[in-house]
Amino acid sequence: MGTKGKVFGLDFSPEMISLAQEKKGKLPYGDKTVYILGSALAAPFREETFDAIMTAFVLRNVVDRRLFFHEAYRLLRPGGKIASLDMFPPDRAPFSLFYSLYFYRLVPWIGAVLAHDHRAYRYLSDSVRKFDPPEAISELIQEAGFHAVKIKRFLVGAVCLHTAEKPSASL
Repeated sequence: MGTKGKVFGLDFSPEMISLAQEKKGKLPYGDKTVYILGSALAAPFREETFDAIMTAFVLRNVVDRRLFFHEAYRLLRPGGKIASLDMFPPDRAPFSLFYSLYFYRLVPWIGAVLAHDHRAYRYLSDSVRKFDPPEAISELIQEAGFHAVKIKRFLVGAVCLHTAEKPSASL
């Protein structure tokens, strides 16, 4: 990041921004971090503002992923990179069977017992089960104009990291 870089956190939830502000002092680059209330589908930044955009466990909650990737493309400078980490249904047995039992059955039950509220845990399970496959996310990234799109799979595809690059101005 160097001495001039900044990190911007964007969220549409005032509660999440408030929590992030509280934790900011404990972060290694907390003094270089700015949190902004806003939508990733219409981010309050000029075109070609950022060198990189990173998300983690966000895409399943984005109502228009196509628009999200177009907006990310707009915000990145030429040569900028995007990295997005998210959960997906695993793609190989026998792990997928054990994962299904654990994540779709046991996790919501544990959430109901420990938190006395199963809705958040049920939502998490349902959102992963109904999520687009990693290849469909790659297609959306390419449609937005990115190139060098890659998928790195972890836990037999239960977690995937998508990376891509906005073409340089010379391409």
